[in-house]
Amino acid sequence: MASSQTDDTQLRMLHEQGHSQTEIARLLNIPRSTVRDRLKKLDQSPSPDTTPAMSTEGILSVYNSMFEGMMTDLHEIVAWWQERKAALRLTQDEGRETRRVTFFVEKRWEDAVRRQADLDNLTYTQIVNEAFRRYFEGK
Repeated sequence: MASSQTDDTQLRMLHEQGHSQTEIARLLNIPRSTVRDRLKKLDQSPSPDTTPAMSTEGILSVYNSMFEGMMTDLHEIVAWWQERKAALRLTQDEGRETRRVTFFVEKRWEDAVRRQADLDNLTYTQIVNEAFRRYFEGK
């Protein structure tokens, strides 16, 4: 862990930059109550004559690399969501009225509906309606 002086310098610098106590706590990975208490103490003590320069480059590079690593996943999630919305629009365009109804089913069927909807890029409604259609038309 960094020295108390370095932490105090970072605290003071982040506070002067206008960051909230919650943001400072998150950035420095310390409890917010500690930030509050240390800021109170710092307000009572004189500022050091020489403040070592603290670069935010390190913090920014961590965030940038984290976001770069997530971009592919975020693009996939957005594409998946857009496909799901398009599939939902298709079910609404069929002109058939749907409504929410509660039935008790075995957990395995619930899991199967969710899994199949994801695999076929369909809505739960489409999967359940197809299962009901096959069942009732088969009789």
